Amino acid sequence: MLVVTAKAVPLRPHFQPKEVRLQHAQSAALRSRRFVLALGSSALIVGGRATFAQEPVALRIGMARSDAASAALYAVQAGLFRRAGLNVTLEAVTSGSATAAAIVGGALQLGETSLAGLVTAHARGLPLQLVAAERYYLSTAPNELLVVQRDGPIRSARDLNGKTIASPSIGDLLSLSTLAWIDANGGDAKTVKSIELPPSATQAAIESGRIDAACIYEPFLSEGLAAGAFRSIGKPFDVIASRFLATGIIATPAYAAANRDVVRRYAEALRQANMYANSHRDETAPLVASWTRLDVTAIRRGSRATFAESLNAGDVQPMIDAMVRFHLVKEPFDARELINP
Repeated sequence: MLVVTAKAVPLRPHFQPKEVRLQHAQSAALRSRRFVLALGSSALIVGGRATFAQEPVALRIGMARSDAASAALYAVQAGLFRRAGLNVTLEAVTSGSATAAAIVGGALQLGETSLAGLVTAHARGLPLQLVAAERYYLSTAPNELLVVQRDGPIRSARDLNGKTIASPSIGDLLSLSTLAWIDANGGDAKTVKSIELPPSATQAAIESGRIDAACIYEPFLSEGLAAGAFRSIGKPFDVIASRFLATGIIATPAYAAANRDVVRRYAEALRQANMYANSHRDETAPLVASWTRLDVTAIRRGSRATFAESLNAGDVQPMIDAMVRFHLVKEPFDARELINP
């Protein structure tokens, strides 16, 4: 696990949320009985009633270096967590399994994971539950697409029969969704040869004809499309659902039970940040560029994350059902088992 504290990126004045501007007019905010928590203050004022707390609660939260972190990065930079009485440090992690291990072991209190990883962990009996929603998969704005050579002959799922398809890992959700998409759209997945290939090598492999197709995700997707290296023929994750929760924030049930107010405040601050990130994609791009170490132009050009503004079982169940169909877990279960009450 690579530990990196979220780096502050200066915000332009128009990038400040309404709550930050209210710091400079606290008395007016009190008169209007608005919610205010001054940056660095220990007094939380809600509807005119003040509750005094000790020093902000420290939270170490694991996040992947991806666009999905943009809302949390904004919440750190704009002070949303601090005004909720939380001292949040974002730590870069290399995988969902590393995040889960760190949370169970106590090195992290909370962390980001894919829903597929959480379903697998649940099936193995690991004590982890969702405490906040993060990123959606939306068919109308996909971050993953099945691509082929731009000027090649492949136009449909049937054209992939007997062809070679690459994915980052054979047998993972992405590769199995791709095979299911082929079957659902007139092809025969049993005739397809699957190989593993890192996303960074996919563009060259398609251009050279070493592979016929690949399911690829951001930022490699937008880079290849912009360069004219390949074109899309389908959206494999549509076989799961047109909309589902793709990533979320997890904790152990024991930690959430012992720190209910802390978890509640974190989830509410993140929800506010999710709402902001959905409507201010251009402003959050520099934060993501700093976190991912990618060029800000590439971030803005890509298909940006769409964040959930609520956590509900209806957005979680499609992933569970799909993983049962793909034989990644044996038995179906109710999505509410994955959500901390």
